[in-house]
Amino acid sequence: MLGIKTTYALRPERVRLSKAGDATTPHPNTIGCLGTIVDTQFHGATIRCQVKLDGGEILSASTADLGDASVTINDRVLASWLRHDMVELAEPGAA
Repeated sequence: MLGIKTTYALRPERVRLSKAGDATTPHPNTIGCLGTIVDTQFHGATIRCQVKLDGGEILSASTADLGDASVTINDRVLASWLRHDMVELAEPGAA
């Protein structure tokens, strides 16, 4: 996804979703990927979204349910997060 072979974990609540037409990545340490919302699940005060990124990967994002249908299936979005929110995962067998 990021042009690197290392595997990372990213908590869904650390991913911010913006409508693609309104989207910017203002902070220099912000990573952003364009994609399309392919599924949503409502969890009380939050909505879990599955975003299919333009590279084909599926990314989960969790956002507040503000009751305004701010994201819906088939919306084009920019998924963004701060670089330090990514946690590098060790490869199996690596010391």
